[in-house]
Amino acid sequence: MSRRKHKPRSPEQIALDRAAARAAQKAADQRGEFGIDLTTHTLPQNADVISITDKAGKVQTARRGDVFDRLLNDQQLRAVRKLEADIAEQMGQTWRPGQRVTVDSCQYPPGQNVSQQQIDAGRRVQTAIRDTGARCGWLLQSLIVGIAGRERSDWRGIVHYITGETNEQAQGARVRAAADNLSAAYGVAEKAPLRARETA
Repeated sequence: MSRRKHKPRSPEQIALDRAAARAAQKAADQRGEFGIDLTTHTLPQNADVISITDKAGKVQTARRGDVFDRLLNDQQLRAVRKLEADIAEQMGQTWRPGQRVTVDSCQYPPGQNVSQQQIDAGRRVQTAIRDTGARCGWLLQSLIVGIAGRERSDWRGIVHYITGETNEQAQGARVRAAADNLSAAYGVAEKAPLRARETA
């Protein structure tokens, strides 16, 4: 019985096979380096992932977007991120947008593992929450740090728990309204020192 002969490959086919092998190797290297490859990164379940890539298309940083990224405009988002940063600083944590912050409401004088910067950040948080309004401040703080018995990602559950709002279409409006109030509160707080200087 004679052996079957394979048809020789053309130079074009050889080049295509090598290119496919290089692409597969590059994807494998990327998974090993970053824990995620571009194909996985673009799947529908990763629609909320915000990523920064370099010129070669390699993922440099990636984070999952939160409720604020999805619902707020730029001005509202700046105000909420400022509150998040102050809450994190109050607790002596390094912070990145969307990161969960664990808040301890205890107050200590400087020198007892708490710096003056943390105390100042705590005062800024208290002022922002007070000027935003009790319910809106509570809502934003809960969406930032979570609430007992609820996952932070369950933002609709948090909105329902705090505001009593069951209509899913209106729950986003509650978050936007609270962020508007916070943005206005920060605007007033920033103008207050100017007014004080003008009257002096």
